[in-house]
Order: sequence, then C-alpha cells, then structure tokens
Amino acid sequence: MDDKDSFLTRAINKVREAIDADNASQYERAYTLYYQALELFMLALKWEKSEPAKKMIRAKTSEYMDRAEKLKLHLNDAEAKRKKPGMVGANGSSTGGTAKGKQNGEDGEIDEDSKKLRGALAGAILTERPNVKWDDVAGLDGAKEALKEAVLLPIKFPHLFVGKRQPWKGILMYGPPGTGKSYLAKAVATEAKSTFFSVSSSDLVSKWMGESERLVKQLFAMARENKPSIIFIDEVDALCGPRGEGESEASRRIKTEMLVQMDGVGKDSQGVLVLGATNIPWQLDAAIRRRFQRRVHISLPDIAARTTMFKIAVGETPHTLKTEDFRELAKLAEGYSGSDITIAVQDALMQPVRKIQQATHFKEVTVDGKVRVTPCSPGDKDAKEMSWEDVESEALLEPVVDFRDFAKAIKGSRPTVSKEDLDRNAEWTKEFGSEAFLRRVFGGRNAQSDAVRRHHEDDEQVEYNEQVKERMEQAESEVERDDALPAVSVQEPCCTAEEPAERPQGITMLPNEIISQVFTACDSVDAVCLSLTCVHLYKIGSHLRSPPAGIGCRGVQQG
Repeated sequence: MDDKDSFLTRAINKVREAIDADNASQYERAYTLYYQALELFMLALKWEKSEPAKKMIRAKTSEYMDRAEKLKLHLNDAEAKRKKPGMVGANGSSTGGTAKGKQNGEDGEIDEDSKKLRGALAGAILTERPNVKWDDVAGLDGAKEALKEAVLLPIKFPHLFVGKRQPWKGILMYGPPGTGKSYLAKAVATEAKSTFFSVSSSDLVSKWMGESERLVKQLFAMARENKPSIIFIDEVDALCGPRGEGESEASRRIKTEMLVQMDGVGKDSQGVLVLGATNIPWQLDAAIRRRFQRRVHISLPDIAARTTMFKIAVGETPHTLKTEDFRELAKLAEGYSGSDITIAVQDALMQPVRKIQQATHFKEVTVDGKVRVTPCSPGDKDAKEMSWEDVESEALLEPVVDFRDFAKAIKGSRPTVSKEDLDRNAEWTKEFGSEAFLRRVFGGRNAQSDAVRRHHEDDEQVEYNEQVKERMEQAESEVERDDALPAVSVQEPCCTAEEPAERPQGITMLPNEIISQVFTACDSVDAVCLSLTCVHLYKIGSHLRSPPAGIGCRGVQQG
C-alpha cells in the first residue's frame, strides 16, 4: 500500500470514529478526531494524482471542516457559560465572579500561560487615539459611511440594532497600496469610543507549537471582554492565505482558529468588529473572505479627492498656491495614490531647502521689523555672494514654496500603482466586492472609482448587447416568415426625437404605450421612427428580458 492509500485509509477510519463520537454526544472527542482526520485528508490530497479523486477528497474535507467548526462553536459556548460571570480583563486580572476551573486559580485569576499570552497582546491595544478625524481622510465617502454604519451607529443608537437587525461583524478594506486603508482604520480608532486592537501577523505568530492559535483565541476573548471593541488586522492576507497542499500545519491551525473565532463565537460576538485590510484580496482563503460580510474597495482617489489631499498635505506650510493651483496639481497627479501625493508634496516642500543649499548669493530683507537673509539670483541688485554656511541660523528666511516647486516634484515622480494592479482589483471587485451595496445605500458617492464603475457598466453593456443580438437573430426569422421587411439594428435607430423621420402614407403608428413599454428596456435606443420598422422592432423587443442592473434607461417617453 502506497503513502496515498495509507493516509486516505487512516483518514476514513478517523472520520468513522469521529462520527461515532459525534452521535454519542462526545463532542470534544469528536472535534479532536475530526481535526486529526482533516490533517490526514490533506496529506492524502497531497499525494493523490487523480483529479476526480482529488475533487472527492476536497468535497469531503469541506463537509467535515464545517462539522468541526460547528462543534467548536458548541464547545466555546459551553465554556463561556461555565466561565460567567468571572471574566478576565485585558490586563489579565479577574473582573469578578466565583467561576473556577482550569483557567482560574483559587484567587479567581487566570493561569500563568494565559497571562503571558495576554501580556504579549497588551501592546496591540491602542491606549492613545491617533487623532485622525473623518475630515482628514480625503474622498472615500462610501467606505467612511460603511464604517460609520458598522462602528459608530451601533454605539450611539444601540436600540436600532436589536432582533434580526445586527451590525456588521466583519469588514474588509482592499485595494492598491497607498490608497488609505490603514489611515481609515486610524480614523475609526479616533472617532469610535471603543477598545481598538491593532494587530499584524507578527503579533499572532509564535515559534512555539500551538501558541499561535492560542494567541488568536485570547485576542478575541479580550475583545469580547472589553466590548464595544474593534480588531484591526493589517495585511490580513499574511495570516489568512488560501489553504492548500504546500501549507504548513501551524498555518492551518491559525486559519482554523481565525475561522472559528470570527464566525463561531455565538452571541458573545456582539459588539466586536473585525476590520481587515489587504492589497491582494485574491490571496485570501475563501472561508475567511466569507467571514468579512462587507468588502469595500479602496481605489485611487478622483480629482476632487486629490485636490483635498494636496491641501491637507501642505497644511500650514507657507505657500503661494491658490485654489485653482491645487486643482491643477490634482490634474497633474492623475493615477497617483494618496501615498504618492504625500511623497510628492514632501518633495515639493523640500525644494526651498535645496534652494538654500545650492544658492551662491543671498540678500537682506526686512520682515516684521527684523532683518533676515534669503537666497536670491546672482543678478539681483541686492545680491551678496555667500553660501548657507555663512548665514546665521536665526537670520535665515526660507523661500516660500510655489506652484513650480510642486510641478517639479510631480514631474520627477511616478505613480506606484500599476495598471495590472487596478485591473486585478477591478476583477476581484466584480466577483466578490460589495460595490453594489455601497452604490445602493450611499448613492454612489465615491463608493468606487470611476474606472471600476466604467468597468462594471461596460461588462454589463457587452453582455446585454449579446442578448440583444441573439434575440434579434431569432426575431428576424419570425419577421421573414411574416413576409415583412427585415429588422433594423437596435443600435442604429433610423431617426431621433429631434428629427423624426417621415412616416410613409397609409401606415398607422403603434400606440405610444407599446413603444414606451418596449424600448425603455434598452439603453442604446433614444428614439424610434414611427414606421413599419416599429413592427419589427416590437417583435424583437418582445423577446428581451429586463436590462441588467446598473444600465440606465433613456427610452422614448410616453405620451
């Protein structure tokens, strides 16, 4: 018997034992057996060569994984009930109660191992707010509204979120690097009056066997004890990549615990929001992706957002820019991310320093009654030949930054986001994103970039045009059987509303309600001449289904 058959046989035997224990209500033993069986199935999958056999093993593995997660949920609920009311705070101290057990000592405190784990996670709790306001985040209105709905409203109006109406438990922010995902998280930490945990993969990964998943469990336990709370996981793809054949056991255990904690903590999860950020959402495991109920695309800023970003980045630094100059800079920075704009502004603000460094002549000027020295051109009438080393520090007056400095900085830099990154994010948004939700709720205010929105609508238009073409071909044969004129293309109406075609004498036009009913279904038709062609188009239009979502209607108006 080869390794593959050995692993598969052992996995099947383990599953049988797990099912027997499950039926006997020995849930803890059943969970352990299911877990062992899943590991054996993964090894069998690694050695299996047959694709049909691989497909069957994956399907069975998914079933047993779901059952194991449900058992874990049940066991966690039972453990939580035993521990109440003696919960433990973020610093490892008891919050009261008389619950005793493995976790608690005689004095009501948790064991030493749990204290160490909580001590390692204590640094993830933000005790000082980052002081980033919503107004400091330029653009991204759709993302901000989604976060307000998930974080601020449940805290301020808890009576709105009762019964079946519950706040979101998981929000994923994704998009190209440098677009403001982490900055948005800082704004949430500032605005939300809740405990904020900011963690990365290094906070949750340990070299000791079994400690990583315990860190994940303790993190969520601390969040539930200090709710309302937010767990922000930056670069979540580093922790929750896709499960596969080449994956280590430690990585699988971390993901399993993350899955259980994000979706398997029952009612205790109320008041806990998991906020994730990633630049490569397609690298997330499918089960983790499902746990993030809202997936918000943070794309490149539009021109209005870029204008605001330039103003925020310049701040109180002396400059000669006017409102129209900021907008012109935004046009020059087409395709730049928020991080790119910040770097370009930093470079522009350094231009006066470079002028001082490179100057060979300076002149004296009087400012507020004080004589100061500033760099000038050699041809200036008051110019004195000297270097910056000859100027007293208190006497130096730096040049004011102007438009040319910013234009030079932008010209000398390049956007860091490639077209491939944008296209791949757009494709993922189309397949898994929550952009339709944001457009529906917030009216499309910066819910997604113009490029992504055009990408959606173009795809929908192409799909709908294919439907039109197919139905036209079907209807054309019917029209020919009726000995009528051939149908014309819906894409090329024979006249417009402003210049109606002359209708042949003796031809009665279709009722307006029929025309309105048929042609408001197609975005490409603005008007139709009232002639025999209407009959053929009516037959074609009667086969078309309703237009896809996202395509507007500009049909012939009734009346």
